[in-house]
Amino acid sequence: MNPQAMNAPPLAVAYVLLHHTGQAAVPDHFDLLVDFPATPGGRLLTWRLLTPPESWLHRPPTALRLPDHRRLYLTYEGPISGDRGHVRRVAAGMAKLLAATSTTLTLTLPDPALTLILPR
Repeated sequence: MNPQAMNAPPLAVAYVLLHHTGQAAVPDHFDLLVDFPATPGGRLLTWRLLTPPESWLHRPPTALRLPDHRRLYLTYEGPISGDRGHVRRVAAGMAKLLAATSTTLTLTLPDPALTLILPR
């Protein structure tokens, strides 16, 4: 699916940005979860971002692709089972999917206003 290649407008997709803290083996970070329509099982595409959103305009974050997450994380805040820390929503809403290839997604977030190229 590539909205630009089809001369279609960008596709609106739900997203959430979670601040994930308290994991013993992983530094505190942000998780970006995107409700991409073609994801098997309706799960959320997920990336770990180590830098805080306020720094992204000056230095776009490096995104590490994580396993897909359950849809409940679009609205969930609180402890993660198995002593895996705690998540707090810092942004959520509708992003614009500008392009999708077999290796990347190009996504514009409204908050902070930024276009990211994410690995698939």
